[in-house]
Amino acid sequence: MKTKIRVNRNNAPPSCLQTQFISLLLKKNAFILTISLVVSLFSVHAHSAIQDGWYKIIVKHSGKAMTVMNGSTSDSAKIVQKTYSGADEQIWYIEKTRDSNPESYQIINKKSQKVADIKGASSLNGADLVQYYTKGGNTAANDNQRFKLVDIGGGYVNIIAKHSGKALHVNSGSNSDNAYIKQWSNNNYDWYKWQLVKVTTSAPAPTTGSQACNTKYPILLLHGVALKDQTLGYNYFGRVGDNLTARGAKVFNGGQDAWGDYATNAEQIKARIEDISRRINPATNQPYGKVNIIAHSKGGLDTREMLYSYPTMKDKIASFTTIATPHRGSALADWVFNTFSDNLLSWAINIIGHIQGDTVPAVTAASKMKRDYMVTKNAQWNSLNGYPGVLSQSYAAKIETSNTLQQLDAALLITGWIMGNLAPGTKEPYNDGAVAVDSAKFATFKGTNVMVTSGYGGITHFGIVDRGLLIFPGMTPGFDAPNFYRTIVSNLKTAGY
Repeated sequence: MKTKIRVNRNNAPPSCLQTQFISLLLKKNAFILTISLVVSLFSVHAHSAIQDGWYKIIVKHSGKAMTVMNGSTSDSAKIVQKTYSGADEQIWYIEKTRDSNPESYQIINKKSQKVADIKGASSLNGADLVQYYTKGGNTAANDNQRFKLVDIGGGYVNIIAKHSGKALHVNSGSNSDNAYIKQWSNNNYDWYKWQLVKVTTSAPAPTTGSQACNTKYPILLLHGVALKDQTLGYNYFGRVGDNLTARGAKVFNGGQDAWGDYATNAEQIKARIEDISRRINPATNQPYGKVNIIAHSKGGLDTREMLYSYPTMKDKIASFTTIATPHRGSALADWVFNTFSDNLLSWAINIIGHIQGDTVPAVTAASKMKRDYMVTKNAQWNSLNGYPGVLSQSYAAKIETSNTLQQLDAALLITGWIMGNLAPGTKEPYNDGAVAVDSAKFATFKGTNVMVTSGYGGITHFGIVDRGLLIFPGMTPGFDAPNFYRTIVSNLKTAGY
């Protein structure tokens, strides 16, 4: 008797055709899954890689905008939510900082040019979001001014303080105007969710941004008479060089003598420019080729002598900006050499110059700034209108005589009074304590007392290089010297220099 064996088709191995079909289905699903993952990853990446630009920042629960309270421009002014009106204090420049992983951003206010900052670098819940003068640079000490923008879907991000890992939120979820924005441990409430909305504006990128001063050509800062690049540990240009460097600029000093004659310093500046122009720009792997010169006082005259003696050096200069340079001489030099003997001045300058390390200190470093001598030099140099192919411009400083009590720099108040009252020949009442406004005009004149807060005593000859008291930085009331130079350099960048 034959035994029949029943085959359970439900448990039977698949046929060849079935195998092919299943394989095809799995491949199709895998392909769809892969595409979905790629699209998903690309979408997250595209959102997280915020482009540098101007934005309004809107919180989800109230629809109100991140705003500097009362439109203040002061350090530590609180940042709040407020109904959006398009006012400058509600518009922010979001810029990726040039950190390594993870990505972070600076958030810079349009009106004040200051950055969003967790007050006091606190890591505590409830610490205020304020605006503050940007510290610049890529160090951990500045992480309370940097924020990670974490995509949470639906067009919203969490804004996470880099130093604390905590999220920006509207205090207590309030819907009221002027409710404070603070940091707190992250939650999924709508008052932790922010929408970044691009704003169309003709305003340039703020000068406080980390790459605002990243010019095509390096910046060469040239000092004036009497002091060197470094004196007693203080920089001739105060905080300016470090401030520009923190915003992407390549900054060099001139290295010329403090008491060098025009010819001596011209040789030194020429050698310095040749050295810098041969250096390799890491961004292009090519030599820089040119420099942007910013010269204070006699540094501008030394440069003009260099260009007269070596005219082909013009091809290595992209721009030439003079700051309070006595292009037509100085009544102060006239008074000094009319009052004291040449021998006494020569003896003093020789000693001081050698102490400072000058190669050839010379009394002519000062005497050749007399007004009658500069008439002769200008006829020889023939360059008061600038140089073809070189962006040439000038600025002057001026003490405001009606507000002199606001000035801390008493020494230059005295010399300024001498220029206006005791100088031999024509008096120069409109001056900075060393150089008259009219004497400082060269090529395109950009003006005096640029960005000085109203009501202060103007700017002295030292103040315009961030030294309000001889060598000490940052001592000029009402004048933000680093911002003045950032503006010059960021404008050079915009112009392609």
